[in-house]
Amino acid sequence: MTVAPPATPESADFQRRYRRSAAALALAVLLLAATALWLVFQDRAQVWATAHRNQEDVAIAMQTSITELLAQPIFSIQNIATDLGERQHPSREVQLQALRTAMRYDPLSTYLGIRTESGLLLVDAAGEAPADPALAMEKPAGGLRL
Repeated sequence: MTVAPPATPESADFQRRYRRSAAALALAVLLLAATALWLVFQDRAQVWATAHRNQEDVAIAMQTSITELLAQPIFSIQNIATDLGERQHPSREVQLQALRTAMRYDPLSTYLGIRTESGLLLVDAAGEAPADPALAMEKPAGGLRL
């Protein structure tokens, strides 16, 4: 069996300094780890906030675009009314031309039409007048209904 050397004041002082240094080092490592975790959580929150802002921007852009597209048929009808309202009794060809012109700028509508004295006058997306407007209204191209 070995016997430990007697404790001397120098070795006790050395052990105290060692313990203090170890405690300071442990505290420094703990503070460093806590700072790293705090920075990670802060960056995570910033990434989520940026993603949320980007989603809001995309939603606003889509809403604006869709609103403009959905308003186009109203403007088309108003332009047709303006074009035809300037004439006393426009001919069928003038009416068709007004419908075709309006349809060129209306990407959403399957048909644009007006009510005339002789009935409903329609123009499809290709600018053609269907032979039977009632049949065209029952089975519109592209699945859209007026």
